[in-house]
Amino acid sequence: MNDPARAGSALQVAEGRRQDGGPCPCCGEPTELVWGYVNDETAGPLCVYYVQWTPGPAAHDAHFDLIVGPWGEGTRAADRSGVSLVYRRDAASITIVDAAARSFSHDQQLFGRALTREALLGTPLAATVYQLLDVIWQGDTRLGALTAPPRRS
Repeated sequence: MNDPARAGSALQVAEGRRQDGGPCPCCGEPTELVWGYVNDETAGPLCVYYVQWTPGPAAHDAHFDLIVGPWGEGTRAADRSGVSLVYRRDAASITIVDAAARSFSHDQQLFGRALTREALLGTPLAATVYQLLDVIWQGDTRLGALTAPPRRS
């Protein structure tokens, strides 16, 4: 089974598609939406991720939504969790937020539960999420538009 907590060190990003993410809720400007996958060469797929941001002013935050858990034959949506993080571009920092507040969590055909910040903090899964985030940040070339790598908070 492909459990992110037991993954090896050879994690790789497979970039997915890029599309118009719709208007920014605060300013109406168009947003970018990219998605991809993090795979372990021995354990297989570990997560699917989506990143949405408004190009341009650094005052707009970027949203990272991850679906983490085992994928593949013999797994179910209930085996996976939805987690969300916000990259604060003006502060170059990232923080975990409630996944249920994000639109990706409304269609839970791919995962069983959307985790709150409180449910995730201090757990082994939180450490896994930050590990996956590091791999995504370094491995998805499209995220260069967000400038500097984030600091954890």
